[in-house]
Amino acid sequence: MQVTRGETNLYVTDIDRSARFYCDALDFSIEESDDTFCKVVHPGFTITLFRAKGEGTGPRGKGEPIGSCPSMTADMRVDDIDEAAERIRACGGEVEEIRAWEQGRFTLFRDPDGISWELIAQEGED
Repeated sequence: MQVTRGETNLYVTDIDRSARFYCDALDFSIEESDDTFCKVVHPGFTITLFRAKGEGTGPRGKGEPIGSCPSMTADMRVDDIDEAAERIRACGGEVEEIRAWEQGRFTLFRDPDGISWELIAQEGED
């Protein structure tokens, strides 16, 4: 068996705000939407935004370490991690200090709903 394509579903408090965040901060574009969901895409990456059903259903919020959500974080690879971090902050996200590792640089960020992601800029990638 081979998995050929995937999609990340996020449950957010405000679909329009989240769609603007991913489009403005990370150059996603809206592929389709209605009053129940919004699908934002970037080449090779799809996020479908759904409205959270109630308080406390999402990840941890401000004041707790980014990445402290007990379930998971996912990563996004970027070519310019400094620019991405700056744009995320400008669009209302939180970004930890950018750190180096053997193969490049990385950081964790949190979107306006408190959903944690890891940004990776790997050296030698096209």
